[in-house]
Amino acid sequence: MNDIICMFAKERIKQYFMSKTHKQQQGKKKTTVVSINPDAARKLKTWLGIIIAVFAFILYAQSITFDYAYDDGASIKDNSVVTKGIEAIPTILKTDYWYGLTKDLRVPLYRPASLVLFSLEWQFFPNNPHIGHLINVLLFTFTCWVLFLLLCKLFKNLNLLFPFICALLYTAHPIHTEAIDNIKSSDELLCFLFALLSINLFIKTIEKPSLLNLILASLCYFFSLFSKETGIVFLIIIPLTLFVFTKIENKKLIQTSAILVLITGVFLLIRYKVLQDVPINRDYDDPLNNSIFAAPDFISQRATAFYTLLKYVILLIFPHPLLYDYSYAQIPIQKLANPLVIIAILFYLGIGIYALMNIRKKSIVAYGILFYLFTLAPVSNVLI
Repeated sequence: MNDIICMFAKERIKQYFMSKTHKQQQGKKKTTVVSINPDAARKLKTWLGIIIAVFAFILYAQSITFDYAYDDGASIKDNSVVTKGIEAIPTILKTDYWYGLTKDLRVPLYRPASLVLFSLEWQFFPNNPHIGHLINVLLFTFTCWVLFLLLCKLFKNLNLLFPFICALLYTAHPIHTEAIDNIKSSDELLCFLFALLSINLFIKTIEKPSLLNLILASLCYFFSLFSKETGIVFLIIIPLTLFVFTKIENKKLIQTSAILVLITGVFLLIRYKVLQDVPINRDYDDPLNNSIFAAPDFISQRATAFYTLLKYVILLIFPHPLLYDYSYAQIPIQKLANPLVIIAILFYLGIGIYALMNIRKKSIVAYGILFYLFTLAPVSNVLI
């Protein structure tokens, strides 16, 4: 830790003298460039990445001792397909998510990646929730490390302290608790991890063209879709990231977008073929499962959706209390006249307009807003 502090101090001192020298020479119409030792910067980056990873692991290590929780039983130990181990993988790839639970409860969901992971866990560690929790913690640890590396790449002109603090805030935020402590939520972790890897590799491909990196980036995006359908939002986010943070030419941006569209098309075709005979289970349209179905009309339904979106923002800033389930009566049906609903609509409308007006200037704030809105859209209850 002392070495890291010393490296921070050295970097700040160098930046101070570089700035001072520049100002002195400006008066003489001369500029002196002082470069930072790349080896020292690389070493500092490595240690900061290690700190992020270790912190993430320690933060959730206690969950390794936990038992199966919530949906874990339905996805793992009570799933007749998953409990067959490795031999279940072909069946998992060609059936819907709940196929192995019961033939009566069929829902058009296709998320084979996490089920394949669960079948491998069961093959080598049958009926052992601790291994599942350990893998979830490791997935989160790796995700936080990859996020830090990506932020370093996106903000390469800023002090390393900036991406470090950003990654540390993401790691420490308690809103991730359910996704990590619930083994079933490996689909969420895998989806975001593969998406981050894809962005990282596409940026590398732009900076230094490489067919291997292009293939790996495409595969990571494909695996993100196979982990959870919400990964489809990165069809927009990946090109948006390249536009804002790289000097990509329009031709290459269009080519990259075309590749992503092609991959998405292949995934949607596979998903359609797998789910075409799966009936829609109307039990999920029950207000007991989703209270928004109890809304008497379109207006109150959307009012409740925007009210919920406002709660999301509040929980990001002040994450208390956190609940694992917002089903019946947890969020009352709202009316458009509710001041909080009006505030929510104006807030989202305002940030959306701001982002659209400033994204062409490659505004970082506009990018952050669009990243938030696009990833939230599929589960916002506004569009669907």
